[in-house]
Amino acid sequence: MRVLWVWLILCAFWFSPALGAEPPSWWASLSATDRYGVQGDLILLGFYDGFVDGQYGPQTEGALKRFQLSTGDSERVPSQTTLGRLRQEAQQEFERMGMQLERFPQEGVAAYVPRNVLTVRTEGEGGVSFATDDGSMVMYLTGYDNPAGSGSLEQRAVELLRPSYNRTVTYKSIKPDRIVVSGRQAGDAYYSVLTADGDKIIGVSVIWGNEYASLGAITATFAASYSGRAEYFEENPTEVSTGLAALEGERIGRFILPKDEPKVIVLAGDIATGAMLDLRRALKARPDATTLLLDSIGGSVNEGLLLAHAVADRGLATYVPADAGCYSACAYVFFAGKARAADGSLGVHQIYGDGVSVSDAQAVLSDVLDALAEFDVPQAVISAMLRTRPDQMHVFTDDEKDLLQLNRGSIDRANLAAPEGASGGLTVMRKNSTAEDLASQRTERILTVREPTKWADLMLTNGFTARMVEAITPAILGQYPSATLPAGARMRILFGASRTSEVLIPYRVSLYTHDQDSGEDRHMATVALTDRGSYVAGAEPRRIDFPTEDLPPSMGGKSNRAKSN
Repeated sequence: MRVLWVWLILCAFWFSPALGAEPPSWWASLSATDRYGVQGDLILLGFYDGFVDGQYGPQTEGALKRFQLSTGDSERVPSQTTLGRLRQEAQQEFERMGMQLERFPQEGVAAYVPRNVLTVRTEGEGGVSFATDDGSMVMYLTGYDNPAGSGSLEQRAVELLRPSYNRTVTYKSIKPDRIVVSGRQAGDAYYSVLTADGDKIIGVSVIWGNEYASLGAITATFAASYSGRAEYFEENPTEVSTGLAALEGERIGRFILPKDEPKVIVLAGDIATGAMLDLRRALKARPDATTLLLDSIGGSVNEGLLLAHAVADRGLATYVPADAGCYSACAYVFFAGKARAADGSLGVHQIYGDGVSVSDAQAVLSDVLDALAEFDVPQAVISAMLRTRPDQMHVFTDDEKDLLQLNRGSIDRANLAAPEGASGGLTVMRKNSTAEDLASQRTERILTVREPTKWADLMLTNGFTARMVEAITPAILGQYPSATLPAGARMRILFGASRTSEVLIPYRVSLYTHDQDSGEDRHMATVALTDRGSYVAGAEPRRIDFPTEDLPPSMGGKSNRAKSN
């Protein structure tokens, strides 16, 4: 769900600041991401009906007070416990509604739609609609061309405000870049938003009957805040950062200045607009830095190239620790290192962007190729990048890293901070362990199959929800095309702290089969949780020794105890 906040940060200029008293110090102390998140969460729970803009005003203050009262929190400032409960309840509502990013590439528009409610999808000329089975609630998503100086937004406003015998307007807000109109139409409530963004106008409308009064209003407000040009939403996220984001230290955007490591800066998270400015701030705060640790799913190509050239100009070394990953635009940064080493995953694919013209795409690709040539990247790496579709990822194996000499120079790994729980030292714990049970907030559980078992059933009884298994299934079957694990197979689950509760959640799952003749456990598949909340194919984690005594007796095991039960 955090992809939403990235989108809003990029496009905050769309929304007028909420005017009012000076924001309180506790609100100002929150990161921009958290401020957007609080408002979005309040919308989902029905306490806030304004646009998400990250600003503190009367609407945000009133919504927070109402939520506090609903929880019994009467303090003047909401506690961290209250804010945590807000996040947890909003996430539950997000999942209950089945909020899903829907893209309409033909018109270059995207928005979040509650698909558990609006189950009927219909495409038509100029847009797409989503409706309940009985048609009592409908959401329309449209995109219009807006040639410079054409006044298209004003023309659309006239249509929205035109008097009609069965349509009344109860609220309207007309601004140069956004029009909001709501009212009643043939007895139903409606809410329409048109937003101008360059050569596009994005339209979102929701109409609902009395039986959907609450849900309709929430859907309309949420969709209005979380809609936009399709290219602003990443359709195919890659593997999540697996450990460095938990590292302690001062945070500057996606960068971390780890404690007790004055020569190290960490990039942990996606590469979004503003990352270059954050790196400059990090370098100013840590002028003696010599090494940049990387754990990123990538992001903006242009911003990634800016970071890469800054790394090269500064002569920084780049390092991807074991159990971390550096993908897509992050790879440009890695290759820019004066010295570089990837003990973790390193992946590349083609650049992409919906709505980007061919000429613009070629210009960006030219910049990428020039940068890779400047960084002395082997042609075989560039070929792998160009051959790999945007919705896939070429992750280099250890053999490829050696053959292509992707690692170069000398990096003193012993002196680099190893974030607790990011690699090694994993402990087998009960699946209901809480984050407070472990200082590292990471725990790994090994399950051994004693008789043929469906891996979906095994997941459902060991920390995964039905929705998680549904999301995991395509990624698993793409690597291991069988629904059943044979006797002796292993399931290896990495649990980590949830952002919304104290109970650990599954971050990664790997499947292994056991070869009785050789006695080896062979890796078959790995999926990992992304910071977008979905599961995708991931790289094999660091090898560990599995306990042989848990194998079935027919395979030489010494114990009849079935750890999978």
